[in-house]
Amino acid sequence: MHEFMSRFSIIHRQSSIALDRRLKADHITGSQYTHILVICENPGVSQEEISDRLKIDKGSVARTVKQFEREGYVTRLTAAEDKRQYRIYPTDKARALYQKIHGIAVAAEDRLTMGFTDIEREVLKNLLDKVAANLEAQVNA
Repeated sequence: MHEFMSRFSIIHRQSSIALDRRLKADHITGSQYTHILVICENPGVSQEEISDRLKIDKGSVARTVKQFEREGYVTRLTAAEDKRQYRIYPTDKARALYQKIHGIAVAAEDRLTMGFTDIEREVLKNLLDKVAANLEAQVNA
């Protein structure tokens, strides 16, 4: 079974390195780009919702959002329904970065699945969804 974990680790590490190189000028790391995707695709999302969607602890999300705010990628507004919660909105700078990130992500997926048929890509996606569901069930047990 360890052969799967080592492969997942290698894929994650290599993907992060490639993303870091492409996003370095924007001060975004390979582990932060998904935050921009979620924020731009869901304007007004809460930090808790970002945490839930990305399966990342709330403290990490809060630190990343503060960094993004300092760098002009997002604005944080207090939620009308709960003054303890923030709603996160992308700025024009984030929306421009989103376009770049989206292109990088699509190109990365194309490289990862080079030589795959459409059916193989779909099978891989479904298998990875099952793996993710299994891991989430273990974590939440």
